[in-house]
Amino acid sequence: MKATLDLGELNVIARFIRSGNVVFDVGAYIGQWTDEVLKCGGDRLEIHSFEPHPQTYQKLVGNLAQKISLGQVFANNFALSNSEEIKILYDYQDTRFLNTLYRRNSEDEKLFHLGTPKQFPILLTTLDAYCQRWQIKRINFLKIDIEGSELDVLKGATKMLQSGKIDYLQFEYGSTFKDAGISLKTVFEFLQQYRYSLFKILPDKLDYKPEFLPADEDWQWCNFLAVNERFVSGVLGQFPQMFDLAKLCSQNSIQPRGVIHIGAYEGEEIQAYQEMGMANVLFVEANPKVFDRLQKKMAGMPEVRVANYALCERNGLVDLHIAANEQSSSILSPKDDSDQSIYTREISKVTVEAKTLDSLLAELELPPEDFNLLNIDIQGAELLALQGASNALQFIDGINIEVNYEEIYQGCPLIDDIDEFLEKVGFDRVATTTPYHHSWGDAFYVKKPTITMSTLGNNGGFANQLFQYGFLKIYAKEHNLRVETPEWIGKNIFGLDDLLIRRPLPVISENIESNMSISSIVNSPETLSNVDFWGYFQYHTAYYVKHQEYWRSLFQPVEEIQGKMQVAWEGLKAKGKTIVAIHLRLGDYFYLYPHWIAPWEWYGEWLRGFWETLEDPILYVASDDVEAVLGCFAQYQPITAKDLGVELPEAEFYRDFYVLSHADAVAISNSTFSFAASMLNQQGKFFCRPHFPSQKLISFDPWNSLPLFR
Repeated sequence: MKATLDLGELNVIARFIRSGNVVFDVGAYIGQWTDEVLKCGGDRLEIHSFEPHPQTYQKLVGNLAQKISLGQVFANNFALSNSEEIKILYDYQDTRFLNTLYRRNSEDEKLFHLGTPKQFPILLTTLDAYCQRWQIKRINFLKIDIEGSELDVLKGATKMLQSGKIDYLQFEYGSTFKDAGISLKTVFEFLQQYRYSLFKILPDKLDYKPEFLPADEDWQWCNFLAVNERFVSGVLGQFPQMFDLAKLCSQNSIQPRGVIHIGAYEGEEIQAYQEMGMANVLFVEANPKVFDRLQKKMAGMPEVRVANYALCERNGLVDLHIAANEQSSSILSPKDDSDQSIYTREISKVTVEAKTLDSLLAELELPPEDFNLLNIDIQGAELLALQGASNALQFIDGINIEVNYEEIYQGCPLIDDIDEFLEKVGFDRVATTTPYHHSWGDAFYVKKPTITMSTLGNNGGFANQLFQYGFLKIYAKEHNLRVETPEWIGKNIFGLDDLLIRRPLPVISENIESNMSISSIVNSPETLSNVDFWGYFQYHTAYYVKHQEYWRSLFQPVEEIQGKMQVAWEGLKAKGKTIVAIHLRLGDYFYLYPHWIAPWEWYGEWLRGFWETLEDPILYVASDDVEAVLGCFAQYQPITAKDLGVELPEAEFYRDFYVLSHADAVAISNSTFSFAASMLNQQGKFFCRPHFPSQKLISFDPWNSLPLFR
């Protein structure tokens, strides 16, 4: 137990925090650690400090007042944890550096003369939420010292950890872990799943812990340093080297059959490719002089093709900026103020022909399916090459690519941009290294296992398709899978851009009337991947509720449809203040499910008495046979889709769906059409549905109900 820094912590600050870094001090107390960082890191630091206790926070602000006024320190009077809520803080008034969310055991309170703590509520948020609000893209150093709540902070930082956006993190360990009911082993395993390596901070060195040992769980106070995978070799003092491609392929079960190497230079990798058994090799090099050397080197190798082009997102001509270091040449202009400018400095410029990878393969008459590996090293232009490879990427299993953490070339994308693009086309980053310099390195991406639904669009109506697609996307999100779909109406209405199904997969069928408790898919002990799901997936919405925000985000109309419907909605609102929408499903129900049709009188009974309580109400009637029921509600002067003044030729039904998903009060039929609309309705205050045993409409919660009464 301490309130000052020891030698090991000081050494870590001096070694790993540098000017320009973004630093988080979680459990800042009165600012000793932050003050030491400021002394070592210079004036260009950005430090975010968190101290929830009001009086301690005032001391923190007083101690760091000058740096706060200069915008170097951002002091926050709340705590970070694993959720956004209010919790009780246990305040040991004489030793407030020991304040905690997990009260210490009575023996420690007596042993250290802590007394009985006061209790008061404090505000909590998560690190992920804080970074999102403040648009913080990377944390270079995260320090956590919060008396047992360290794991909670880490759990609230899963998005940042998963994407490798925290370079180094230091956390305190000790008997407080017992108070919190956690263990060092749990924290080890949590961080290792995100590819962080751990070191115990000793006064004179870092003690590498490649794996957790039972002896490490001694409950004695100390600090640990977790290092992102890209820095580990440097911390260990290993000789810098880039990835072993053969090893990465083996680790990720990739059987190499061919490689396209973009930015080949002189083709030094040819021996490695041959040892990997590559049947097909395509080297692409933009620099004409370098290409001549490459072509001569590859002469007499029938499995190797070479091409002299710059690869980017379009065909045409581009300028190639020849750099002082020949291998640093790029179609992007170098940044003069980069600390890599000694290598990237332009000495000449040449105009070269550019092609997309897809057009190059077609021109060379090379089948894209012959290649399942990409190796791209073109000095900041990697994303442009990927954007021109939409067809080729369908056949790629692994991508080794140079990535940038700083803008070394003007306008060059950073690793987050590469992540975002490849995530959309179904790739996941599984390894990253920056052995030579923190600003650039290599990343390896693998194609995620796939799930499809080949019957989407042909197995049920519109709302059935929403449940099918929603389940598919949520299952993929939970298990980090890639989604492929056929063409279906959701692509046109909601702008959904999933990849098209490229090959048949084994079908896994869901019981038509299955629920969560008997679902063979939901309850499978193993993740189901590389399969084609069939079913309806209309589970009790308690299954979907934790994904409520994501579900709603999937089904937002494209700009053109939204624009039309917004005008129609505003016109509807101009007629009255409270929109009441009812849906009566008829049509095919007459011969398929006649027992599911609720009498219109139930809706009339619901309106009586309720209508009079509403402010300036307007009744909207939605139905697949609106003329058959419109007269039943004549006394309310109902409005229908025909009165909206908008036409949606390819999806006229969506007009009803949109109104149902925005109305203030909704009475649905026993149909997934209006139920799904209710799930998307965020302003509705009243939701009712037919209940056949009681022969009337009853209230329901769209996010805690069965979609259909069967």
